[in-house]
Amino acid sequence: MGFATGLDKKRSAKRLVWFEQAHEQIHKHTIQQRQAECPQEPALSIHTDLLLSNLFSYKLRLSYDLLGFTTSIDGSTAKRNQDIGQIVLEWALVPSGHAPKRSFFSVEEFNAYFYKTTIILIDATEQRTQRPDDSVEQKQL
Repeated sequence: MGFATGLDKKRSAKRLVWFEQAHEQIHKHTIQQRQAECPQEPALSIHTDLLLSNLFSYKLRLSYDLLGFTTSIDGSTAKRNQDIGQIVLEWALVPSGHAPKRSFFSVEEFNAYFYKTTIILIDATEQRTQRPDDSVEQKQL
């Protein structure tokens, strides 16, 4: 898992334990119990696969179609699996202090968090844009 996610074996094993516990706390069942209810054969049948799929996707910034291709599923299933995995990851990593901070309530809080940081990269490619309903007006933008 290390080369694909950036985590060594020890850190991977620890994250996997947290991930399994969080998954069962959220869903109140083991992954096998949940998948027994699925009408189709699940693409990611164990916690390790779901965690690896998510961490691999985050590290390489894959589209859902490419993530699906690497895991032999379609893009929409890859998206659903990643959404599930992200919720479980946040549930697992926030209490231990290992999750990245995703929001700030003030400029002061932001500055305090990054006071030792000299360079900050912000990925803003997914920002929503309000566009006019009129197609002619849209083209002018």
